[in-house]
Amino acid sequence: MDMKGEIIVITGMSGAGKTTAIDYFEDLGYFCIDNVPPDLLYQFVELLSKAGKGKLAVVVDIRSGGTVDDINDSIMELRKSNFDVKLLFLDSSDEFIIRRYAFTRRPHPFLSKGLSLEEAIKVERTYLQSLKERADIVIDTSGINIYEFRELLDKLIFTGEKTPLTLNFVSFGFKHGIPMTSDVVIDTRFLPNPYYEDSLKDLTGIDQKIAEFFEKFQIVGEYYKKTFDFLRFVVENYNHSGKTFLTISIGCTGGRHRSVYFADKLAKDFKKLGYRVLIKHRDLEES
Repeated sequence: MDMKGEIIVITGMSGAGKTTAIDYFEDLGYFCIDNVPPDLLYQFVELLSKAGKGKLAVVVDIRSGGTVDDINDSIMELRKSNFDVKLLFLDSSDEFIIRRYAFTRRPHPFLSKGLSLEEAIKVERTYLQSLKERADIVIDTSGINIYEFRELLDKLIFTGEKTPLTLNFVSFGFKHGIPMTSDVVIDTRFLPNPYYEDSLKDLTGIDQKIAEFFEKFQIVGEYYKKTFDFLRFVVENYNHSGKTFLTISIGCTGGRHRSVYFADKLAKDFKKLGYRVLIKHRDLEES
């Protein structure tokens, strides 16, 4: 019998990285829900499955009440109903949880019971111990950064399959402002400008005649090669770090010729390398 859907149930210690984990699964295309009441987990999943949500990631923990037994019972019920369920438990040392709460200044869920932070962590750890013992995957996030955490999720959830990196190439004109979402900015303003050629002025960087114009200049070819090699190095390292979306903005003065040519050429060459590529010419219609 075919599985009805893939369910990742995320739980664990408060401050151990459940929000980071749910963001990771959302980037992968999972339908994600935070803070699901434990005793309603089965009903939530059934309803979403009927609505066509085949890949779900849900956070279930102590914030919504219920008990550890409620979580275990719901998971057993889902498995009996032929859902592919993985229970992911996130743990961290007391020291690192205390540091994270000091940084975020958010209250621990058990502080409302009149406990100190250290006492609240101890009570929660004891409370969740049986759930941790039943988990399919346990990750200790003590001392690791967000990129290392995502890499661990790649390896343990998908047995080595990496999160796909999407490259978003954006051409723009500096006179209209640098795109706010830029991760990397490339400047082409020093290159020869076809704007000053009467026969080319009204064309854009996607036209063949503009490409032919640029191909006449050795400096354009040299700069493109250096830019491509630099970006390939950057992209490969971003890919290893766990980043899933990288915006590379290429600018010239007006955003119609040099930046468009470069962005188009880079997008095509990175697509040949197997990357997922998006391209946008932001200022192509601007004067």
